[in-house]
Amino acid sequence: MPRIKPKRGKYDDLVSLMAGAKFLHGLTDDDLAAKTGMSTSTLCRRRRAPQDYTVEELSKLARALKIPVEDMRAAAIRP
Repeated sequence: MPRIKPKRGKYDDLVSLMAGAKFLHGLTDDDLAAKTGMSTSTLCRRRRAPQDYTVEELSKLARALKIPVEDMRAAAIRP
């Protein structure tokens, strides 16, 4: 049976960048939600559908995760 390469989603780089920073800083979803003023359920929903993030939410996440805004932008606008 032939191997199938998994399709990369448009926002995989953004989700991976945020997940890595969250792990690096030892944050839980509850911690991150508190730092950004989002509910935990909203944070989880956005992770599953990253195209729904607002600019304000991404900005808050970048500050909370100590990710430069330029890196967030580059990850979000992958061709």
